[in-house]
Amino acid sequence: MYGQCTFLIGQSFVSLNPINLPLATCHLPPCHLATCHLPLVTSSMKNIIFDLGAVIIDINYNFTAEAFKKIGVTNFDEIYSKKKQETGHLTNDQFRSEIRKHISHEITNQQIDDAWNAMLINIPVSRMKWLKSLRPQYRIFLLSNTNRIHVEAFSKIISDTW
Repeated sequence: MYGQCTFLIGQSFVSLNPINLPLATCHLPPCHLATCHLPLVTSSMKNIIFDLGAVIIDINYNFTAEAFKKIGVTNFDEIYSKKKQETGHLTNDQFRSEIRKHISHEITNQQIDDAWNAMLINIPVSRMKWLKSLRPQYRIFLLSNTNRIHVEAFSKIISDTW
């Protein structure tokens, strides 16, 4: 990618440019992606890097908090640490073990995974079509700090949608 301009569309891309590539950034709400005309696009722009959460896939963290409350985690907002799970500091089993410490009854891995994945809403078909329309002109990349539990759910959403 050196010598080519790269366009980043995401919630919070930081320090992704260790060799000072020419970059443009955009912070768009997901509902505007399908109508985005990619501001600052130049003829030298060859690559677009998209964030996953709240850019490609619609998310709502409140759905996960509610799902955990339904299975008995009454203090999920207090114990939820996006930094630990989302940045790979906890394995899936460690994350599940941490959740189990806050529940007084038995709970399956699937129940925990389902509650964790409740925040993943969907990928609108119009957004996928828009992304596909970009492929002839640009190399498209996905960059996310997501975790393995979400990757599996995201993959299922993609396969169910397409």
